[in-house]
Amino acid sequence: MDWGLNASILQIVASVSFLVAALRYGRNIMRMHHIVSGALGLMLALSVLASCAFVAERLGWFSAMKTKVVSDCHFSKEAVVLDDHEFRNCVFEDVTFRYGGGPVFLAPDNKYAGRSTFEITDGAANNIIRMMIGLGIIGNRPEASIKLSPAN
Repeated sequence: MDWGLNASILQIVASVSFLVAALRYGRNIMRMHHIVSGALGLMLALSVLASCAFVAERLGWFSAMKTKVVSDCHFSKEAVVLDDHEFRNCVFEDVTFRYGGGPVFLAPDNKYAGRSTFEITDGAANNIIRMMIGLGIIGNRPEASIKLSPAN
């Protein structure tokens, strides 16, 4: 049983109930002590937001934002999807990197060998790469090539 999840759900229910009761019955108290009641209301709202974030995390609603860590792997003559991955201490040899604009981390301890191809699968990422090529930030290297999808 996940006590943290249960406690957060209970806090959300209790806080919302308390807030409804305070708004209905506590207007006179709020008028007389507006600074104190405002500070308590702010603390209550922040604790409810923190509990909601905790519950959402435990239910896996934020899992799309997490990157998968890949370490100590050797990739050779295959397609490697970069989106939502963190590569550490990996070797990439004659691979095709596929990127769609999602979060990616390539650690400095990775090693690259052979000829690599970089494919852009998303229109926005495609436009950024086109702009970088146009500005000369990315140049043509004989050991690497970039395949862009047709302009949108």
